Amino acid sequence: LGEGGTTDLSDDGRWVLAGIFPNRVIMYPTGAGQSVELNTTSIELIADARWLPGGKSIVLLGGPGGEAPRCYVMEVPGGTPRAVSAPGIVGVFPSPEPGRVLFQDANLAWYVAALDSAAARTPALGLTENDQVARWDSDGRTVYVILRNHVPNPVEAVDVVTGKRRSVT
Repeated sequence: LGEGGTTDLSDDGRWVLAGIFPNRVIMYPTGAGQSVELNTTSIELIADARWLPGGKSIVLLGGPGGEAPRCYVMEVPGGTPRAVSAPGIVGVFPSPEPGRVLFQDANLAWYVAALDSAAARTPALGLTENDQVARWDSDGRTVYVILRNHVPNPVEAVDVVTGKRRSVT
């Protein structure tokens, strides 16, 4: 589609987000149309970009050089990033429920939080530092994870409310 590494596909399948080091994010159409470079230059380093449900905004993971990353929310295509968490976030995965995210902090602990109050977070039960989140289930409480450092990599479903895990593969 264009330059950059793919980070996420929109819910409707019409747009792909791509990141270009250190802080560029581009929306590429999956069909006919023009790409759109987003105004992300206020964030010095961007590690990830993910669509939020509905496709009107994205969550970014990044921050100033020398500072731990944080989450930002940005309306697309014409918005500017707005910080929604304190520094210290290393992974972010939007829930299918609007306004909620699963994130991993610098201590590798997992939490669920509302984007408008990421400080008010709830531990995501059942997840470990060895889990690599692949995606949320549409139920808004289960995530599919790949177990790092296992060969082959088994996939498990984890209910982040109860902590119950089950094998998928």
